[in-house]
Amino acid sequence: MGILSTWGGVDVGRIYEVCKKLVPPPVRDALRQPWRDLLLSGVRRGGYKRGAREEGMNLIGLFRSESGLGQGCRLLAGAMEASGVPFDAVSYHFDCSKMGASGFEGRMAPGGDARYGVNVAQMTVDGVAPAVVRMGRNFWRGRYNIAHFSWELPALPKRWRRQDSFFDEIWTTSAFSAGALQAALDRPVYVIPYGIKASAAKGLGRSFFVLPEKDFLFLFMYDVNSVIERKNPMGVVRAFQEAFKKGERGVGLVVKINDHLRLGTGLEDLKAAINGWGNIRILDEIYRKEEVDALVSACDAFVSLHRAEGYGLSIAEAMLLGKPVVVTGWSGNMEFTNEENSCVVDYELVKIGRTRSMYDWWQYWAEPDIKEAAGYMRRLREDGGYREAVGAAGRRTIERTQSVDRSAREMRRRMERITGCSWSASIEDKEM
Repeated sequence: MGILSTWGGVDVGRIYEVCKKLVPPPVRDALRQPWRDLLLSGVRRGGYKRGAREEGMNLIGLFRSESGLGQGCRLLAGAMEASGVPFDAVSYHFDCSKMGASGFEGRMAPGGDARYGVNVAQMTVDGVAPAVVRMGRNFWRGRYNIAHFSWELPALPKRWRRQDSFFDEIWTTSAFSAGALQAALDRPVYVIPYGIKASAAKGLGRSFFVLPEKDFLFLFMYDVNSVIERKNPMGVVRAFQEAFKKGERGVGLVVKINDHLRLGTGLEDLKAAINGWGNIRILDEIYRKEEVDALVSACDAFVSLHRAEGYGLSIAEAMLLGKPVVVTGWSGNMEFTNEENSCVVDYELVKIGRTRSMYDWWQYWAEPDIKEAAGYMRRLREDGGYREAVGAAGRRTIERTQSVDRSAREMRRRMERITGCSWSASIEDKEM
């Protein structure tokens, strides 16, 4: 089940994407705000009545998307399954990423005919109106509607502050994200972490990815749909070049890019920066989740010199796989990274300076210390004891604080409060 991208033979989805690139966000938002308000009219919070429908959850999200948002949706579904609360999966997608299997085909609501009285919509903050259009206003009426948002900056732009008009409450994944959302939206906000899962497919080693078998390899991954400047691949490249020499043997950097064929990926700039650096490799294949986990397992350390994260899913997954991480010490990842379990890089808060996607020019994000990051990268390569200690501490933290068990408990607690019902944890949850 997916959103229509063609009309009368015209590729509407492609035209929309091109227009998004050409029209500045403030102008685009001003033009579409009246239409958004019209679409949301008649869909307001407060229409839910206990017992009017079967009690349980309808999880609406990008179940089949091979992206961070799609993976987050599947992690939420895994926690719902462990919570013991009944739920239906309602899949929709935009023409923005490769589609794969969801892993929850048996849960899919046929034709979007979801049974339950509580909706949990996992989306971006600017994805509310498209979701209403896709599902239809009647899908939301008379239900308790929950938005699952993440936000990467300390403040939410004013133009997005009406996105909670028909949500009864907001769920998010970190205290950092919750602070920004709670300050801007007139709804209660609850932190419900992802239940992190990561397991590498057997038999997929470095040879599968055509990587050198004996080198010490750092890994960085990003999706071009996630605002490249925020993910900061150039910062990771600069840190590696500061730490090691061009052509230095025995060490390498792997940059994994998702959805690189889209417009404005910055790939050419990245290639220019690594020209002549044979020990920096770009992987631009779109892998299945088990293959991504295998890539993380095949490398020795993970680096994320992001400027902002609402949560930091790839960081948490790398930690669960026992990999030491070098990370910017600011924003959502500080929910689970600290000086004991990670290589936390200092930063300076700077003004963004130019409107990028959802981020306004006047907002602030972090500029990580490249020299300090380079120092951590050298130490991880040279000091095996330090490397193992950081990796082991990171794994313990994720297992303790970002587990499926914790996420399932928090969901179950909220659902029992909303519906007045009670449920027992699933067998899998009890055994964890």
